[in-house]
Amino acid sequence: MTPREERGLIIAATCKLNRKPDGTWMVPSQTSKEIAFYTVNLTTKACTCPDCTESGMVCKYFYAASIVHKREVLPDGTMIEQKTFTFTEKKTYFARLASLQSRAGHREAPSASAAE
Repeated sequence: MTPREERGLIIAATCKLNRKPDGTWMVPSQTSKEIAFYTVNLTTKACTCPDCTESGMVCKYFYAASIVHKREVLPDGTMIEQKTFTFTEKKTYFARLASLQSRAGHREAPSASAAE
């Protein structure tokens, strides 16, 4: 996966993209404060962002729109809209448990002479 594809994946996962009636996608800008959205045409692989217009390269916005299109648009053209997202954080406590166990194992038993 290229860096542009990775950034597109992040945009697709964290932002709301809107499909216009003409089939183009409105993808929120990640850098510009003046421009809120860029328009992406999946058919022509064109985007209104500077990266695409100046260099002709396929941009992160195109990748984001194509990911969302594959995920949300059914073959008959109907769209699936997800209203909520749930994020789960995985925590691992093995290191702390191992540390506690190693401390417990290093404690010395009382000597016989100290007990007398």
